Amino acid sequence: MWVILNTAKKINWACLLDLRQNTAALLLILLKNILSSGIKHIEMKTTLLAFLIFTGTSVMSQTSKDPDAITGVWLTGEGEGKVEIFRNTEKFQGKIVWLKEPIDEKTGKPKTDQNHPDKANRDRPIIGLVNLWGFKFNSKDKWENGRVYDPKNGKEYKCVISLKDLNTLEVRGYVGITLIGRTEIWKRQPR
Repeated sequence: MWVILNTAKKINWACLLDLRQNTAALLLILLKNILSSGIKHIEMKTTLLAFLIFTGTSVMSQTSKDPDAITGVWLTGEGEGKVEIFRNTEKFQGKIVWLKEPIDEKTGKPKTDQNHPDKANRDRPIIGLVNLWGFKFNSKDKWENGRVYDPKNGKEYKCVISLKDLNTLEVRGYVGITLIGRTEIWKRQPR
């Protein structure tokens, strides 16, 4: 254990701000120090190596450099709907595929886009509605330059999607700059 602590003192902690990018480098530094250390018991070296390999692979597997990692069905933050995200050529979009309450209480029929600013679109069903579009992968677990439409209020926002781990999305809708907006956490669902 003293090898890990000794090595940690030598590491420039500013380099570790983005753990996902620096995990491999940190593991290599620790591995080098373990192998060249004065530890004489082979069991101790083996245990430390196994720990580092397990820790490194579990941390590194939590995110993905795969642009298609966001494809699939996601439960929205409030749990009122599910959105299926899919690739449309080089960009990604999403459509509403499930609602917790799909029937309009007033009409007894499936909910429609009643709050859309264009009256011609107010009869279109919510289920099947494309409410995310234009997202492009930036290679850092983010999909940017997209738009999100909120059928609850009929408004459209700029949007960025971040993959927090393979089963968690952070969806941020904003006006103007990302500081002025709202973030929801979406959870991956089985198909």
